[in-house]
Amino acid sequence: SVPTTQPVIRQAPAPVVVRQNPPEPVVRQAPPARRPAAAAEAPGPVFSDQQIAEKVREIISSKQQFERLIARKADRDAIAAIYQKVRNFQPLWVAQGGPNERSRDAIEYLGTIDADGLDPKDYPAPKFSGPTAAAQAEAELKFTETVLTYARHAMTGRVHFSRVSPNIDYKLTFDADDVLKKIAASTDLPKTLATFNPPQPGYAELKAKLAGIRNAPEEPEARIERGPVLKYVRDRNNREFVVNDARVPLLRERLGLPAERNNTYNLALASAVAKFQKAHGIQATGQLNQPTVDAWNPPSRSKQIDA
Repeated sequence: SVPTTQPVIRQAPAPVVVRQNPPEPVVRQAPPARRPAAAAEAPGPVFSDQQIAEKVREIISSKQQFERLIARKADRDAIAAIYQKVRNFQPLWVAQGGPNERSRDAIEYLGTIDADGLDPKDYPAPKFSGPTAAAQAEAELKFTETVLTYARHAMTGRVHFSRVSPNIDYKLTFDADDVLKKIAASTDLPKTLATFNPPQPGYAELKAKLAGIRNAPEEPEARIERGPVLKYVRDRNNREFVVNDARVPLLRERLGLPAERNNTYNLALASAVAKFQKAHGIQATGQLNQPTVDAWNPPSRSKQIDA
């Protein structure tokens, strides 16, 4: 229930004794366990590399079909170039009716990119074991798009900088042709994919901070609940307007004040609140208002990660 404020006018500051049960700790739920790795995909009909290559050629040659499969024009151009000029339409990811070792390495790597603040669900693997050579060729091209999308997000960001602040401005550089050439030539694909992340030390520090937040135990701590504004006031005749509130004992504990056998928001408590407000860039009114409560309560793990 929401604490209620009970104003009382008195001549002398005699304390009002109200026995208060200690606040119940807030138990935070543990983060959900990571999902187990998906079972290996059962192989489908086996087609030769040349059969898959012919279907890849047909898809790329069909403007309507290629546009339906790959949405971004820049991605279509880069994918067409790597298959036409470098691969002779030979598949990168499909072999023996399913994903080859290279694609399994890529899928495994993409399952770990939450460590970099990305969501693996945004980079799904297609079904490589389609019933026809055309279906497997579509999966081949679709996964090339997925890996290319990951590289673009790793290098230039998942969210455009203009959505963060209108005061940020820099030239985005992403060479899709070069990225696909590196992927196609790689003998250690996870290592190659990792090189697309920013190389600056600040990025490594942010990644370590994210890991620290996720791995740190989330200790249950009583929160200061929302409620009416608490303030200490004297009128022109020096009479106190006394306010009693169930949150007062926890406030005293948080501020390091001696415990008292009452729930009175007194001068000492208001002064300590004002010092806390000043230290946290909040207007130092000495009143327990909502901005002050928000500054006191630690953010949840998910909010820390989002920040």
